[in-house]
Amino acid sequence: MSYKVTAPVVKVSIGSLDGNRVARILRAGAIVPEGVAEESLDLLAARGLIEALPEPDVDPEADLDPETLGDRGGAQGEEQPTPPPKTGKGSGPEAWRAYAEKVDVEVPADASREDVIAAVDAAGKPTE
Repeated sequence: MSYKVTAPVVKVSIGSLDGNRVARILRAGAIVPEGVAEESLDLLAARGLIEALPEPDVDPEADLDPETLGDRGGAQGEEQPTPPPKTGKGSGPEAWRAYAEKVDVEVPADASREDVIAAVDAAGKPTE
C-alpha cells in the first residue's frame, strides 16, 4: 500500500525497527518511500499525518493487448522503424523523409536532411 503525506512536514525512518534506519523528512504531497515499518505507517496514519492512496485498478493483461497500447509502442514483437544513418551511404534527405513518414512526422517535400532530422527529433522519435 502507498501513502501520501498530508501534514506540512513528516519525519519517517526507513529500515527495520531493530536495525539501522535512515531518517527522511517529507513535505506535504510527497509519497512515503518503501521501507518504512508498518507500525510507523499505522501510527502516522492514525495521527492524520499521512493517508493511504487508493490501489490502482489495473488489469496487468490489458497492457499486453495491442488494441490498448495505442501510440505506446505497438504490440510486443512489433518492430519499430530504424532511423537511417546520419552520415555516409543511406543518410540522404530521401531516406530521412521516408523514415519521418514511417514514424508519422510530417515534413515538407523540399525539407533539407537537417530539417527532417530536427523535425523527427522534436516529435520525440528516435534519430540515432
